[in-house]
Amino acid sequence: MSEKTTENFTHRIGNLTVITGPMFSEKSNELISSLKKIELYQHKKVAALKPDIENRFSHSEIVSRTGLKMECISFSKDESTQAIIRAVPSDCDTIGIDEIQFFGDFMYKAILCWLESGKDVFVSGLDLDLLGNPFKITSSLLSLADRTIRKHAYCSKCGQEAKYSQLVSNGREVVEIDSVIKVGDSDYEPRCKNCFVMKRQNDCCL
Repeated sequence: MSEKTTENFTHRIGNLTVITGPMFSEKSNELISSLKKIELYQHKKVAALKPDIENRFSHSEIVSRTGLKMECISFSKDESTQAIIRAVPSDCDTIGIDEIQFFGDFMYKAILCWLESGKDVFVSGLDLDLLGNPFKITSSLLSLADRTIRKHAYCSKCGQEAKYSQLVSNGREVVEIDSVIKVGDSDYEPRCKNCFVMKRQNDCCL
C-alpha cells in the first residue's frame, strides 16, 4: 500500500499492476483471474474495461482463450478522460483494463486519477507492436507499475519462449506493414527473438 501523509491526514494511493507479453501468452486470463480473486476473497467491488475495437469473442465481456469470462464496459479509443471516469462506478475499489495498447493518452490520464483517488488498477496488453517496438502507453505504465507480470507464449517455429507477435498471411511472414495495430488472432503467431521476422526501419551496422 502506498500512502501520502500530511500534517492532518493520510491519503492512500492505489497500486498499479501491469500484465504484459505477446499474443497467446494468456494475459487476459491472468487479468480476469486476478480480478475474480479480488472479488471473491477480498470482497471488493471491481470494474472491468476494454476497447470496443476488441470484439473477437464478445462485445460486453473480456474473454480469455482458456474460457474465463468477465462482464466489462467497452470504450472507444477516442473517448475522453472525463467520460470514462464518469462511466466507472465511483464505489469500485479495483479497476481492470484489457488490451491497454489500443488506448491513448485519455486512458493514461484516467488511470492516474484512479490511482490518486486510492483505487487499485490492473492493466493487461501487448508490450511490443508488430515491428517489435514498444507501445507508448504500455511502456509508460510499466515505468509507474508497483507490480509487473510478464507473460510468455511459445514460439510457433522452435518452441522456445516467445516475446514477439508475428503477422502472417497464407503461412508466410508479413515483413512490411502499414499499421502497427491489426486486430485479430488468426493472422498472428508467437515468435521468439530468433524466429521473429520484420523489415527494420533502422538497420544496425556494427
